[in-house]
Amino acid sequence: RMVVDKEGNGQKPTTGELIRTHYVGRYFTNGDIFDQSDQSGEPYRFMLGSGVISGWSLAFAELKEGSSATLYIPSGLGYGQAQYGTIPANSILIFDVDFVRIEK
Repeated sequence: RMVVDKEGNGQKPTTGELIRTHYVGRYFTNGDIFDQSDQSGEPYRFMLGSGVISGWSLAFAELKEGSSATLYIPSGLGYGQAQYGTIPANSILIFDVDFVRIEK
């Protein structure tokens, strides 16, 4: 599930394009932050369709550049039954994202 807080005016990305985004990742159960992009001072960069959880690829394919949204990622589209770092197995994840731009 995705809630768009602000609709952007830019383009939607396609698979294989590099995306820049700011984000904060929280656990669904208690809201504790497990990761955020501003630790590096730069927007996080990833290729749509690879290198990120399925929930991100599905959500960002529907967002336009400049959008802000809250993503609710079920465990099956996140890390599933595997623990990933401090993220427990079967976790529902919440991400607040600001889609900065598609990198050309």
